[in-house]
Amino acid sequence: MKYQGGFETFKEASRYMFQTNLTDILVVLFGFVASVVILVVLPYAISRYLASRSARKEFEVVGEQMGLSEEEIALLYKCASELEDPNKIFYSKYIFEKCAGKLVKESSDNIPIIVSVRKKLKFEHLPWFLPLATTRDIEVYQTGFVSYKGKSYGAAVWEKQKKI
Repeated sequence: MKYQGGFETFKEASRYMFQTNLTDILVVLFGFVASVVILVVLPYAISRYLASRSARKEFEVVGEQMGLSEEEIALLYKCASELEDPNKIFYSKYIFEKCAGKLVKESSDNIPIIVSVRKKLKFEHLPWFLPLATTRDIEVYQTGFVSYKGKSYGAAVWEKQKKI
């Protein structure tokens, strides 16, 4: 019988000990959420931030090596930041032209900057061995000259259309 009394005392004590109220539940829930944030979300966010910062720094270094000004680099990075590898814009004419199209749609004030960047990245000329077959061979917003009856006129491509 003595053992029965001890068990009843233990049972009664554990009932008082494990009585739950709203504050206890909220403390446990907050602790769980805080631990997930500290152990998972925070390191992920910090690593993403550091990776984007280093990619931006590398982009600026490559841009300066190509002879671009800070304004030109900032304008290009606006578009290039959406790419997996932002530095591809410096080496791929196709990617550069897609970016240039977006920037011109955004603001026509960007046209002189794009022309300057195109020159510095050496995307302004087609190689001599590629003949111009259609107007699609010339890039949009590329400047040049048109010769007509012995006179030269400044020109720019505003739209790529092939009229038959």
